[in-house]
Order: sequence, then C-alpha cells, then structure tokens
Amino acid sequence: MKQKVRVIDEVGQEVHPALTELLGLSDFDVVGYELHEPEGLLILFCVVKYDAAICPNCHRVSRRVHEYKRVVKRDLSVWGLQCYLEYDHRRFKCDYCGKPFTEQLATVGFNSLYTRRYEHHVFNQYRHTAIQSVSDNVILWQVNN
Repeated sequence: MKQKVRVIDEVGQEVHPALTELLGLSDFDVVGYELHEPEGLLILFCVVKYDAAICPNCHRVSRRVHEYKRVVKRDLSVWGLQCYLEYDHRRFKCDYCGKPFTEQLATVGFNSLYTRRYEHHVFNQYRHTAIQSVSDNVILWQVNN
C-alpha cells in the first residue's frame, strides 16, 4: 500500500509539492486550494518560499516581517478553470538601515493584479487584436482588498 508523503512548511502548513511543481510556481508553495465548479474557478492558497527579502535601499538580507496583506492574483487557467493565487504579501523592515520595503517576487509584478506569465499570455494571444475584443474575451475577476 502506498503511503502519502506529507511535507510541512516552517509555519506548520501542509505543502503540496506535486501541485506546486506541475503549476511551475517558482516563488510559492501551494498549501491548499478551493474549487468553485459553478463559477469555473480554482483558488490556490500559497505561501512564499523565501523567509527573507533583499532591502532595495542597502541591498542586505532582511528577515523581519513588518506587515502582511492578503492578496489575490490572476494566473494562467488550469484544467479549463480560471486560476487565482491567494497569499500573504509581505512588507519587511530592514535590520540594517531601518527602512520598510515591499517584497518583490519574480512571479508577480509590483502592484499588479496578475502574474507575469498571465500578462504574457494575454499579450501574446491578443497582440494583434483590438482592445475591445480583448476585454470581451478575457474574463477578469475584480478583487476587493
């Protein structure tokens, strides 16, 4: 009988490594999901893989989290479902220079509602199309923070 392997992160959340790897989420670990079939939505609950960030002011590593903000970002569709990543976006306070700063992730642009790969997908799919056609064909989910 096969035994299910459970991976637990540093805050005690179960990580789904196969799902994380299949989806190619380089900055995140998937710790849960919700499937909303009537709406055609898949929400992935994620945690950022890194426990530190680089201060843009003094370029040193900081591990002191100053603030958390729950965010939802649109990602590429998965198995015919609109996919969204939900995670805690973090602000750090640098231990060296004392300045607060917002964590920068390669996957998500600063202050963006979408992942970079979703933005590239929409651009490549509709780059030769009128803007009205893009807005009619791309369903965007408004998130109220």
